[in-house]
Amino acid sequence: MKNRRVLNEITNLLKVIYLPSLVVLLPLSILIFAAFYLTLIAQTTSSSSSSNNFILYSVLSMIASNFTVISIYNSRLRKKRLSMVKELKFEAKLQVKEIIISLLLVLLIFIFSLFATHVIKPIFFETATTTEKLLNYSGAFPFVVIVLYPLIIAPITEEIIFRGISGNILGVFNKEATKITKITFVILSSTVFALMHLQLNADPFTNFLTFFSPFISGIVFSTSYLRSKNISYPIITHIAYNSLVFLFSAI
Repeated sequence: MKNRRVLNEITNLLKVIYLPSLVVLLPLSILIFAAFYLTLIAQTTSSSSSSNNFILYSVLSMIASNFTVISIYNSRLRKKRLSMVKELKFEAKLQVKEIIISLLLVLLIFIFSLFATHVIKPIFFETATTTEKLLNYSGAFPFVVIVLYPLIIAPITEEIIFRGISGNILGVFNKEATKITKITFVILSSTVFALMHLQLNADPFTNFLTFFSPFISGIVFSTSYLRSKNISYPIITHIAYNSLVFLFSAI
């Protein structure tokens, strides 16, 4: 009996690692690699516009990647005659208590990031953060790059992918889901989510911040999803966090 249970746990862990990589990370990685290749070509055209080109191509590639992954998974659900709204648990009914708890936790993370970015980091490093780069953007489609993507598109699509789709693949809401499955979902989804925020050619402290903050935020988002069984909570919390970051960075 124990051997069978151990075998089931190992099988669940293999599903945790393999399926998300196959369904989510592989197409996402291919699209991002292609997009960054295009940015390198764009950077050779003009040194004055290379930074704007890099930011624009990066944002557009992330938008395309996220929507592609969501579309692929949605088509998979439709073949099984399943609804993404029901499977990923989009619910209109919200509890104020759950929102307040998540927002308070995210506020603590934000305060740490704010202190580290504006007090500690300038003493040792000068590399601009992703938020600062977006706010300094002056190329084409400024509304999409500065407002629409970071404050609306990214929070919604990222939560659908990293919490909704990943959680659905792992079956975290199934009756047979174990604590190990749920903990692995929280750690794995938060880690991949944080890795997606790392910057190329950034100093070590900047990359520490761009990994640590999304990782802890990802834990909050994932836990909120598991507690509420409603993906609307992490989406709202994610939007609130990004809004705070951009608001205080712009001041």
